[in-house]
Amino acid sequence: MYAIARKEFLNMFRSFRSIAVILLFVIVAFSMSSFVKSNPDLLFKF
Repeated sequence: MYAIARKEFLNMFRSFRSIAVILLFVIVAFSMSSFVKSNPDLLFKF
């Protein structure tokens, strides 16, 4: 199972579109983490 997952993960990097999607997810994750770090009271407001 590890070999199949590794093969699929490496095949995912072969196209530009998939790299762009991965970069988009990384940028969104970092921006969300910095936003939550600067505004921790918004997490417990609900």
